[in-house]
Amino acid sequence: MTPKLIWISSYSTVDFLATWEEIHNPDFKLLEFQEFIEDDKVCGFARCIGSVVIYIDDLLVDKAYRGREFGRCLMERVCKDFPNKEIYVLSDVDAYYSKLGYEKAGTVFQIKPFK
Repeated sequence: MTPKLIWISSYSTVDFLATWEEIHNPDFKLLEFQEFIEDDKVCGFARCIGSVVIYIDDLLVDKAYRGREFGRCLMERVCKDFPNKEIYVLSDVDAYYSKLGYEKAGTVFQIKPFK
């Protein structure tokens, strides 16, 4: 049996798509950052790329601030900032996104389907 290749599963694919979008789409936002700040310290951030579909490329929360729902808040903020977009996260921590209730779509997690 030949393994099924899912092309969106690698970061290099997302980088390629970002480059293509920059060239061909004037409305494309290469990066969108969301930060969670407490006591004048950046406790976590989310980095997104995309235009037609949004990919959360990084979601990081400082170890000292984990377990306080900062990651969930950042994910909700991304959904609020892109209300009419499908949102996916490129995951290397599948258990975390499963715990939040997000569904795996191939090798990525679908955060919010377009309605």
